[in-house]
Amino acid sequence: MKNFIFYLILLIFALGLSSGFSAELIVKTFPIKSADPRAVESIAESLKSEKGKVTFDPRTNLLVVVDTPQNVDRIQKVIQEMDIDLKMVQIEVSIIETASQILDDIGLKSSYFILPKADLAASMSLLENSQDTHIRSKSTLTTLSNQPARIQVTEDAVIGEHHTVYYPSGHRVVEPVTTPVGSILEVLPSVNSDNTITLTIKPFLSTLDDQSVLPLERSMYSRVVINDQDTIVLGGVDSGQDRDQSRSVILGIPLSKTKSSSLTKTAIFLTAKIMD
Repeated sequence: MKNFIFYLILLIFALGLSSGFSAELIVKTFPIKSADPRAVESIAESLKSEKGKVTFDPRTNLLVVVDTPQNVDRIQKVIQEMDIDLKMVQIEVSIIETASQILDDIGLKSSYFILPKADLAASMSLLENSQDTHIRSKSTLTTLSNQPARIQVTEDAVIGEHHTVYYPSGHRVVEPVTTPVGSILEVLPSVNSDNTITLTIKPFLSTLDDQSVLPLERSMYSRVVINDQDTIVLGGVDSGQDRDQSRSVILGIPLSKTKSSSLTKTAIFLTAKIMD
């Protein structure tokens, strides 16, 4: 790799001398670690002087800059701001069905609330020790900061048929046309400079229309800021006795206000942790 860099620098100097570059130009290489190298190269191109040259080598992931010391310093500062190590975020999601009163006791008296890390163990113990609690699912996944995570509980439903006729035999093949239906939760975690986490949460439900057998999608959108390892609790509508009402629920989150005499609710516990 060192030989490649040496010859690359010689080539840039040769090109520079043939174009009338002055001796005040310097050469500096920048290893690109996490940023999109093409984006960094584009920004560096926009910052270089008329005499400057910017070359990116995809094999070594090095950006080579030939320019005045002042411009090289400007480009270096921008690269340092762009090429930061993205942090990993672990997301734990539990979908819990329990008595309405228990959720009220731990603080869920509105559509959501934030449960501090220090209170999580006590709240989960209260839930798990109740005979009314049923843990419907638990999921753990890890994603990069600013990269979406997706939890999907769906099945393929047939919405039509696709006919293929093969010539010259005239053989006809009929294949079903399917679409996924069920519950999907999308989470986009973004780690902030103060180590808080901005969570963009989009749960949605895909169902089939009874009349047209066409897919219908209903969704919500929320954005909250939590501390590292805190839990956001999203809740919940009455469920259990009124089965029709549960159709307006996405992973336990209500899409519309309805009345019910049931005392059971569903809630999502979503914990985000910055990985070291």
